[in-house]
Amino acid sequence: MFAIICVNGVAQAKVLYVANYGVDASDCGTITLPCRSISQAIAVASDRDRIIVGPGHYGDLNSDGDFEDPGEEKAEIGHGCFCVIKIDKQLSFESSDGTEVTVLDAGGADVNVVSIEASQVVFGKIKLGFTLTGAKRAGLIIADNNISWVNIMSNISIANGGDGFSFAGAKHSLSDNIASGNVNAGFNFSGSDQQLKNNLSIKNATGFSFSGDRHVLIGDVASANHSDGFHFAGNVDTLRNDVASRNEGYGFFMGGNEHTLNTIAAVGNALAGIFIDLSKGKIKITRSNIYGNENATETVGGATLANCGLINFSGVSANAVNNFWGGANGPGADPADKICNAKPGSKTSFTVFAKRPFRVVTRDKSLEPQPGKSSTALEDRTIFASNPRSYELSVCTLTGQLIAKITDQTQWASAIRSLPNGIYLTVTVTADKRRELAKFVVIR
Repeated sequence: MFAIICVNGVAQAKVLYVANYGVDASDCGTITLPCRSISQAIAVASDRDRIIVGPGHYGDLNSDGDFEDPGEEKAEIGHGCFCVIKIDKQLSFESSDGTEVTVLDAGGADVNVVSIEASQVVFGKIKLGFTLTGAKRAGLIIADNNISWVNIMSNISIANGGDGFSFAGAKHSLSDNIASGNVNAGFNFSGSDQQLKNNLSIKNATGFSFSGDRHVLIGDVASANHSDGFHFAGNVDTLRNDVASRNEGYGFFMGGNEHTLNTIAAVGNALAGIFIDLSKGKIKITRSNIYGNENATETVGGATLANCGLINFSGVSANAVNNFWGGANGPGADPADKICNAKPGSKTSFTVFAKRPFRVVTRDKSLEPQPGKSSTALEDRTIFASNPRSYELSVCTLTGQLIAKITDQTQWASAIRSLPNGIYLTVTVTADKRRELAKFVVIR
C-alpha cells in the first residue's frame, strides 16, 4: 500500500506555467507553451498541481472594462464567485520573478481579485507571491466556512474597495503579506484557529479584525490605519511580538474573553493603546510596551479620559503585570501612560512594572520552510528541510522501500549525503494526517 501511494502521487502531480507571452489553449501550461491566463492554467490543472506565474499583468489586459478578450482572466462579474480568478482546486501558486512584478488587476470591476473555493490551497511563496489590486471588493477572499488549511504567503493587497484579505473557514496560515490602502480591513477573519506571522497592515480602515476563536498572531504590525490596529471579538486569542502604532483608533481592542498578549507594543495610537471589553473570563498582558497613546480626550461610559495606555471597560479583573508604561515609575502622567478602569468592577493589576522598554521583534522569520542544503537537483517540486504543518517526513525508493525517517534539518542533510545518485520520493505526513508526496533527484 505504501509503494502504491508513492507512485500514484508522483504520477498525478505536474507543474504548469503561465506567462504574458503565453497563449490559452486546452493543452497549454508547459514551459515552452505556457498559458496566458491563470484561469486557463487552473482549468487545465488537477488537484495538487503547481502553477508558476511569470511577471507581468493579469486581468483586463486592454482596460476596456470587460474580461472577454484573448488571454484575459475568466472573471465572473455579477454571478458565481464575483471574482477575476477563481481557485476551485487544491493547487499551489507562486510567481517566478516576485510579488511586486506579478500583478493581478481587477481594473475597477465590482469583484474580488481572487476567490479561493478549495481547501489546502497554497497561494504564494516567500518573495514569490502576487500583487492584488483594483477590485471594488476584496483583494483575496475565502467566503466558504467549510474551507480550511489554506496557506497565503508574500502577497500584497493594495487599493481595493473591500478588505485586503477576507477569510471565512478555519486553520488558515498567513505569513509575510501586506495590506495597504484598502477601504475596509487590511485582514478580516470570521473563522477560527487562524495563524498569522509577519504580516503588515497599513493605512486601511481597521488593521486586523477577528471574530471566531483561538487565533495565534506572531510578529504582525498594524500602523496608521484609520480605526483600530487589532480588533478581537472572539475568545482565547494569543498574541506575541505584535505591534500597533499610530492608528487612529485603539491599538488593540480586546472583546470576548481569555486572551494572552506577550511582548506586544501599543505605541502612539490616537485612542488607548489597549481597550479591554471582555464579556467574561480574563486577560493577561505582560512584557509589553504601552506608551504615547491617547493624546486627545475620549468619552468612555460617560467619563472623559485622556492619556490612557490601557482602558479596562470589562467589569472584570485584568492582569497587566510587568509592562513598560513609558516611564521608570510605572503607569501615570506623561511621559507615561495611565491605566483607566472605566467601568464598575474593573480592576487592573500592574504593581510589578518594567523600568525600560522590552525588545519587540516583528516580521522576524517567515513561516515558510527553508530548502535543505544539498547537492540535489529537484524535480516536480522543492523538497524542504522542515515543514511547520508536518510531523513526519520519510525518504523512500520509487518502489516504496523506506530509506529514512526525517524529523529535523540535520537528519535531512545526513540522509541526502548517504544516498547514491538516483531518483527518490519523500512522503510527508501533515498534522491533519494528510500525505504529501514529492520526487527528487540526487546528482553529484
